[in-house]
Amino acid sequence: QPAAPDGSADATLLRDERQERLHTLAASLTALAAEALTPGEWQLVRQVVLEGVPYQAIGDATGVKPGTLRVRLFRAVAKLRAAALARHGTDFEGAVQEALAGD
Repeated sequence: QPAAPDGSADATLLRDERQERLHTLAASLTALAAEALTPGEWQLVRQVVLEGVPYQAIGDATGVKPGTLRVRLFRAVAKLRAAALARHGTDFEGAVQEALAGD
């Protein structure tokens, strides 16, 4: 099928390819997190990074100070990054950058 004159078919294809890369990356990170992080660490990463739950809301629910949660998140992300680099090397960083790059 020929592309539309305004390039919308090409834009749709690029968007679909980017979504597929992001999905693959997310699945890989989820599997790695299940192995590298404690359940509590993974829950904190999910809540703050993926779901956008504010530190204060998590702190109110858990009784943990927001500053402590920030430190825990920093350490969990560092742990996850180290595990990703150990498993995939610097190729993983390139894959992340490519997946997150704009269209």
